[in-house]
Amino acid sequence: MLARREHSRHEIRQKLTELGALQADTEQVLEELVTRRLQSEVRFAEIFVRSRAGRGYGPRSIEADLRAKGLDAEQLAVALSESGYDWVRQAVEVRERRFGRPVPREPKEKARQMRFLQYRGFTQAQLSHALRHTVATVDDEAPLDD
Repeated sequence: MLARREHSRHEIRQKLTELGALQADTEQVLEELVTRRLQSEVRFAEIFVRSRAGRGYGPRSIEADLRAKGLDAEQLAVALSESGYDWVRQAVEVRERRFGRPVPREPKEKARQMRFLQYRGFTQAQLSHALRHTVATVDDEAPLDD
């Protein structure tokens, strides 16, 4: 299972339970995997964030997915903050890739692009910025604290 991709402890526990493993045996296997450095929540989170961000998802979506994979709040915060992503720039790039470079002028088009960015998991501040800027102009500004 771990030869194909990283898995969280929660995912491994779920899969072993589905296969009929006893809870005590499952916990023992999980501890052995961690001890032998074959499973790491930190490594899983880093790879997951990189993968999802590379496919155009924002921090809220990634956070929700990681929570569903069994990571706790502290692990989520560390994974997202240490990812190195500029989420504002990411939102602008995703908007431009989907809708083209010009910023939307019509209210109906702004609303459509806003819904798309919300669906992708960007915060209100990030998508608001993305609807006013292009990649060329976002590099010239100070980063947001969001």
